[in-house]
Amino acid sequence: MDRATVSSGLLVISSLCVCFGFDFQPTFLEPAYDQYGHEISRDRVLEIMDMKSTLLGYGHGFSFPSIPYSYQAVKRRRSSPARYRREGTDPIAQDILDHLSRIPLNIQNHGGSGSFPDISSIFTHGTRGLPTGSKRPGCGPPQPIRCNPSSRFRTIDGLCNNLVHPKWGAVMQPLRRLHDFNFYLDGFDIPRMTSTVDKKRLLPSARLVSRRIHTPDRRNQAVPELTNLITVWGQFVDHDITGTPAHKGPRGEELQCCRHVILSASHPSDPNVFRGGPCNPIYIPPGDRFFRYSCMNFARSEPVLRKQDCHPGAPKEVREQMNMLTSFMDSSQVYGSSLKENAAIRLYRHGMLRVTPLDLLPNDRNATCVKNKRGDYCFRAGEMRVNEHPALTSMHTVIHRLHNQMAIALTRLNPRWDDETIFQEVRKIMSAVMQYITYHDWLPIVLGPQVMHQYNLNVRGLMDGPSIHGNWVYDIGANPGIINSFATAAFRFGHTLIPGEFSVGREKIPLHFMFNRPHFILRDQGRSVGKFCSGLLHDSIQQYDRFITTELSDRLFEDKNNISMDLAALNIQRARDHGLPPYNDYREACGFPRITSFEEWHHQEPERAEVFRRAYDHVDDIDIFSGGISEPSLPGAVVGQTFACIIAKQMRDIKFGDRFWFESEEQPVAFTPDQVREIRSFSLSRVLCTMAPLRETLVQPFYKDGTPLPTPIILTNGEVVTRNKFVPCHLLKTIDMSAWYDPNGGTKK
Repeated sequence: MDRATVSSGLLVISSLCVCFGFDFQPTFLEPAYDQYGHEISRDRVLEIMDMKSTLLGYGHGFSFPSIPYSYQAVKRRRSSPARYRREGTDPIAQDILDHLSRIPLNIQNHGGSGSFPDISSIFTHGTRGLPTGSKRPGCGPPQPIRCNPSSRFRTIDGLCNNLVHPKWGAVMQPLRRLHDFNFYLDGFDIPRMTSTVDKKRLLPSARLVSRRIHTPDRRNQAVPELTNLITVWGQFVDHDITGTPAHKGPRGEELQCCRHVILSASHPSDPNVFRGGPCNPIYIPPGDRFFRYSCMNFARSEPVLRKQDCHPGAPKEVREQMNMLTSFMDSSQVYGSSLKENAAIRLYRHGMLRVTPLDLLPNDRNATCVKNKRGDYCFRAGEMRVNEHPALTSMHTVIHRLHNQMAIALTRLNPRWDDETIFQEVRKIMSAVMQYITYHDWLPIVLGPQVMHQYNLNVRGLMDGPSIHGNWVYDIGANPGIINSFATAAFRFGHTLIPGEFSVGREKIPLHFMFNRPHFILRDQGRSVGKFCSGLLHDSIQQYDRFITTELSDRLFEDKNNISMDLAALNIQRARDHGLPPYNDYREACGFPRITSFEEWHHQEPERAEVFRRAYDHVDDIDIFSGGISEPSLPGAVVGQTFACIIAKQMRDIKFGDRFWFESEEQPVAFTPDQVREIRSFSLSRVLCTMAPLRETLVQPFYKDGTPLPTPIILTNGEVVTRNKFVPCHLLKTIDMSAWYDPNGGTKK
């Protein structure tokens, strides 16, 4: 079957109306960027400002990247970029430990107000960098949210999914926390920096922790049962539901947080972080195996708007980060999370998405990527990180093509349907398919059968029993908003699974050669999409453990100037930036016993205990990322118990807190029973085979050839497959689009 026949079927700011408290020239706004350093386009910031692109929005509760020191940026825009960093006297720059010893901190008293002294007065500037008496943009009254409960389709920005709490799960919402407390140094804003047992002792550098704990896995311990598609699908899912914006410079450039900053053992932190600065670069101690400098770039995550930003005399509120994407599994990485972003990828003809003559993703002239040759260009999708790695780009391309083939099928099936109806119905189908593949095929591998059952996460397939709609009941009290520790630590578990090389046809290409380089997709007339997809089915993931390939820990996003980063160190620093509690607190929150000492730990896991003892002075200082990925895998699962707990809690809220979940029986959002049956028959393998395209594919794409399957799969020739194997495309079932036939051919809404 060719791609003209539909096979089985499967972010980044929403358009928000913001009322600014004072006139502010858009020339000086600094666009946000995500935790991976990719820019949110200036056009989208202007869209938010002019309030012309959407009827949905509000005027409080959100902040934008220009805000932290926007007044200073405008005032000094013609002066040296270093001037702001050099102004004022900072006592911490003289002796950080001596200064910290004079602050009466009590980390165990984690209240959001009153538990800590307001130390901003001892600095030259206030903690937010705005002049006294000024207000931040977005401080006006909130705009009303108008919801349409009779709509069959979800909004593009996630608003009005929950009719009682219309902002739940929408873009630009604050991240949630599993704890009622935080571990900011001052209780409000400054990143976690000191030991929980001795406030005079600094935590080890994030790079030092990475060097000592997340060492290269020289044994190359591959998992023979699981394919590398698990890591890429995990990244694809992540880019559907999480994205944390961080600070950029006054003209939208990436902040150079190491410029004019000298870090050392006696001064391991940028002094500006203590007065609300946007930077918190990572100190690289001497003797590093790779880096020859002492500073690694790191910009802080952007916080949501707080009361003190609008009313300087108001009681201080705790810094909280935001999710710039919808938290629903709605395929927003394909369609975007704003009207403007969505419009940029639509063809507005027969419900289709834009493509190039080679049937590749369209050109994004505003994106940044590394262009190897003349004619290379950056790809556009619904989510800005599409260019991060060509394997991820390949997944985007396959799903993008699938949308168009479904749109063509619906156009032929219902010729009276207009462009908007076709587009929205295909988007609805694709969101349903995304949910089904993730919860039925992928998540059970990650969490294991016990946790899936404990949190009621299982989704029934056609071979799982007679029930059509499974075990889903909408919970209007379930907030699907993203949990901070989920986005910042637990859902980064895949970083330990990624191999150092990817198979592309007959080549084995080191990972760092391909970061942000669309050339690997554009070469060979676009046929590399199939080669990457084939490689993902043949390559194995690495063992889930504390080891991380140096392709990520030394050479992350290496550019043409050989400047790179350490992904493990960034993860550790990001959790500290967000004021997340240490590893032991999450064990306790999940109902697991705390680790009381390295000695106790040594009796259970001597090798792991000794490694952590070399990095940390006390078990209560261990960072959540490092502790989490170092746990042994649960039976039948990839992750260990702590990350399984956090991921399961989040996935439960996403499933039961989504009014548009594909198993819903409530009209007007429900699919028909026949349509649900077709969604349950969906085969990601068939899509890869047809859309990549491939000559043959694995029956179940997440398991390696020869691995026993958890659920039998029936081929079109009647064969029941219980052990995975490669088969031709035509033996895999396709989705029957006739279930979407409308007798009126154009009246369906």
